Amino acid sequence: MSNLFGGSSARTAATTPTQAMGIDFTSAQYGPPLTVIYGTNKTAGTCIWYGDFKSTAQKTKTGGKGGGSTTTGYTYSASFQLALCEGPIQGIGTVWNGTSTVSLSSVGAVTALGTQGQAPWSHLSGAASLGYTETALASVQNLSLGSSASLPDWNFEV
Repeated sequence: MSNLFGGSSARTAATTPTQAMGIDFTSAQYGPPLTVIYGTNKTAGTCIWYGDFKSTAQKTKTGGKGGGSTTTGYTYSASFQLALCEGPIQGIGTVWNGTSTVSLSSVGAVTALGTQGQAPWSHLSGAASLGYTETALASVQNLSLGSSASLPDWNFEV
């Protein structure tokens, strides 16, 4: 009965972290309002679509007495689309990832300025293939997320 509530003295350490099955979001909303920006301003994007989530096992051998052990970690990648603000906009300037800056072209991002009748992102098909007219967008295909199954903390100068 003592094992039921963790009273056992025999404990084993987990060597395999839990594999994420999808993107970790800090909050979820249905139909959040779009930001309206006048002039130049900094804004965070709202994820309106994500897919192509992949987790890849990374095995690491550690030496030691008795032959060592093997631990498994995971790296992740995903495609996603962020709604930035109501469009049309003139363009996107600086993009911040926390305290450092990122070049959208270096991560393969495609931007849409939010014009009337803008075309859908070419990566999407079927029911997900929406142009989101008059919404400024940033879309990224197969971005490596590293060991965290979370989208990057990007802020955009619009």
